[in-house]
Formats: sequence, structure tokens, C-alpha cells
Amino acid sequence: MRGVIEYVRDITDRKLVEEELKQSEEKYRLLIHNIQEGVFIIQDAKMQFANETFAGITGYNIEEIIGMDFHHFVAPEDLEMVKDRYYRRQKGEIIPPEYEFHVLRKDGEKTLVNMSVGIVTYLGRVASMGILKDITERKSAEKLIKQSEEKYRNLVELTTDIIYITDKERKHVFMNDAGYRVLEAQPEDVINHHWSKCIYPDDRKKSFKIFREMIDRGIDVFEFENRYLSKSGRVINVLHNVRILRNGEGEVVGVQGIARDITERKRQEESLKLFSETVENAPDGVQIVDMDGKIIYSNKAVEKIFGFSNDELMGKYVEEMNVDPEIAGKLILPGIKEKGHWTGELLVRHKDGHTFMIWLTTSS
Repeated sequence: MRGVIEYVRDITDRKLVEEELKQSEEKYRLLIHNIQEGVFIIQDAKMQFANETFAGITGYNIEEIIGMDFHHFVAPEDLEMVKDRYYRRQKGEIIPPEYEFHVLRKDGEKTLVNMSVGIVTYLGRVASMGILKDITERKSAEKLIKQSEEKYRNLVELTTDIIYITDKERKHVFMNDAGYRVLEAQPEDVINHHWSKCIYPDDRKKSFKIFREMIDRGIDVFEFENRYLSKSGRVINVLHNVRILRNGEGEVVGVQGIARDITERKRQEESLKLFSETVENAPDGVQIVDMDGKIIYSNKAVEKIFGFSNDELMGKYVEEMNVDPEIAGKLILPGIKEKGHWTGELLVRHKDGHTFMIWLTTSS
């Protein structure tokens, strides 16, 4: 009788490896099917595999996709380019693995995608694996951002206000053309130079103080005045609105400001101030009345002439001080209407009641 030889092998480790491999493959399958990008595999341009995201991008279900020619999913305007890249890669040419094209969906709509392609082995044969990412929204956003940046750039360059940005070292990193015109400077005179270089020397101390307070307290500054000094030595009055710039962590990385040239306005203000002081201190009385005859301004000489304070004169009807209250309507106003002015003697009453003559010149 022949004996039976039995071979017994412990396959516990192999079973563990197989189970781990099975679990790993299941995790990979779940990852591929749930990933946000469309994943597909093609051999000889025929679809061998596609995940749910690829199906969503193309509008077909997975059963319809398998076996279809990949180029069926390419919009006509991009078909020649996609085919050319595919067949060149099949010939072994090295070309960039990533590019964009329009997917032609089942419903006829088009979706812009970014595709990355690589070579893999699938079921024992060489195949191409691709990853599609729908970038329609991103491209739309980029277009809007580009349009917005273009509008912003045009606004920045067309405005007559000075727009500037400094870094955390307080050096200029940007200034628009208006700034260079006002400062009579070139970019190399401003960019990478400390902002104080542009400031009139007498204003640097107060400007440093404002800047330090702004940074220390973390606040923006509005309506701050100082003076610039142009390259030719011209002094320019400017009004600043300055905002702190922070990074994503909230750290101060610089400031952005708008400065308006108010030199002419300051000159006019000074002229007006000088004129006002001259009128206010003139030896002759100067008075302004509105269309109803109410006093809206009297200088110091009027107060002295009539004995009333400025508060008492304001809002008072000018004819109240005339001895003849009807003379304005009978003589003065008709003269102004006819000639634009009236000049003559007028009997008026002082606050204490006594009357006296004045020489009155009026105009509209």
C-alpha cells in the first residue's frame, strides 16, 4: 500500500497580505470614485475606465462611457489639438502633460477643463491615465479679476490724486503716474526709498509721529495734511487718507495711501483769510444783507459806528437803523436796480437813540 504524503504550509501571513491588499485596493477604488477630479483610463483612444466625476463633467453615465472613443468628449474647436497631442505621445514624443481644452457634454454644452496625462499599466497593457479638472468657474473668476484689475489700474493711473504703497520698512513699493508728475520724479527716485524722502523737511517730524501712532494703534488715518517737496524744490500741500495693509495672519505689511494736491486750495484759503481779515479790520463799516434785507455780516467798524454788538446786528433788518424806514424802498433799492449801486447820505440811529449822518455806498 502506498503512503500519502501531505504538505502543510502556514499561509497566515499570505492571507494577511492578501486582506491588506484587498483593503488597500478598496480604499483606492473609493478614493478614485469620490475624488473631485475626473479620472479616466484609455487604451488605443478607447475608454477603459472612468470615475463618477468624469461622468458628471461629460454628462454621460459610466456604462455609456466605457468603450467610447475619448475624442468623442472633445469640443470641435479643440479636437485637432487634443488628437495631435495624444498621437504624438503615443509615438514616444515628450510633450507637456498638462493642458486645457473644452469638453463637449452629452447635452451639447461645453465645459472648460484642465487635463493632466500620464502613462500607466492597466490589465497588463500600456495605457494613458488622465485627470480632468473643471476650471470653468475658476476661469470666469480669473476673467472677472483681470477685468477688475484692469479697471482698478486704469482708475489708479488716470486719477489726478497720488496713490502710493509702502512696505513694512516704510519704503515705497508703488506710486502712480500722478505721484511722479507732482513730485517731478522718476520711479527710481521714489521706489525702494523711504517715504520721508518725499516730505518737506519741516513736516517730517509730525509725519513720523502720525505714522508711528497709526502703526502702534493699528488704525487708519484720514484727512492728514503735510507737504511734499518736488525734485525741483517746489513745496506741495497734500491731504492724505492712509490705510494699514495686513497679511492673512493680521500682521502689518505696509500702508496704502491717497494724497491729494491741495496747494491751490490752500492758496485760495490763505487769500480768502487775508481778504476777510482786511474787511474785518477796515476803518469803514462793511455790511452784507440778504435778499430780505436781513443783516448777515457786519465788520468791527459797523459795530463801533452803530453801537450794536455783532450778535445784536445778525438777523436784524437793516432799515431798522434808518431814521426814515421807507427810504430803502423809495430811494436805495430803485437806485440799485437801475444802476447796480446807490451812493449818498443817510440819516441813521445809534443804539443809544441819537441820530447821525453816514455816507452809504451799496451794490448788489
